[in-house]
Amino acid sequence: MSFSYMVTSTRVRYLAGACISGTLLAAAGLSYAVGGANRVVDPPDASELATLRRETIEFAARNGEPSPTKLRLVTGTRRQVVAALMGGSIVDSDQDVFAVAMEGDFIGYAASRSPRHSEPPTGRYMLIVYDATTLKRWDWSLTREPAPIGVLAPLISIGT
Repeated sequence: MSFSYMVTSTRVRYLAGACISGTLLAAAGLSYAVGGANRVVDPPDASELATLRRETIEFAARNGEPSPTKLRLVTGTRRQVVAALMGGSIVDSDQDVFAVAMEGDFIGYAASRSPRHSEPPTGRYMLIVYDATTLKRWDWSLTREPAPIGVLAPLISIGT
């Protein structure tokens, strides 16, 4: 047995363990996000739906897409939504939220950028998280793949 084989063998065991651990942590995080809080969030009323639709289309237009399609809304808590749909980022609050997903050709003009003059991010899918009480926009993301918003609650269509 050569030294390089031992290093490779150790590295493979380490990477396999890291992959298994990462998979288990991701599954646990999704389990917590989907069922951890077990808090049911009421859907928006007609007036709130109209406001959310208007705000969503305006924000999409400011980010390169004046006519987003397939606007769908799901309810949840901020931690549930961000953990399940936005890569598991840690947030500092857990209020009730409405998450709106849509399709289009987005350019993230509103995104903070580093370095300062770098190109803005782009994506085919946008997800916006609104506070359910104030309808204030808390979080948003652009991705190349659609967020699996159906894992949280029944979907509500709010536009074509």
